[in-house]
Amino acid sequence: MFLIAGGVNTLFYYAVYASLLFFGLPYPAAVVLANCCGIVFNFNTFGRFVFKNFDKRLFFRFVAVYAVLIVVGIAGIRLLLACGVPDAYFAGALMVVPTAALSYLLNRDVVFKS
Repeated sequence: MFLIAGGVNTLFYYAVYASLLFFGLPYPAAVVLANCCGIVFNFNTFGRFVFKNFDKRLFFRFVAVYAVLIVVGIAGIRLLLACGVPDAYFAGALMVVPTAALSYLLNRDVVFKS
């Protein structure tokens, strides 16, 4: 179920991220805003469908996990660009897999731990 919810969440995130880049935002701002746009949506999909736990008191832990994911995403894009990846669109797409994996692990072990 994580792959389906994660796939939908990732498509949503990347669409917002790429749109923000297209409109001229620098990639750090695009990463932050795209994640902010996805937090409530992702909390609902992960809580209800993936981890079967929709305790609203977990929302603040969820936001803390996304703060970590934002830092990792920005640092990863910066590193990829420094290593020669041609643009922030492609670097952002490359960061989708490692941040999705980290998202699952942190949500499983920190937010929705059973």
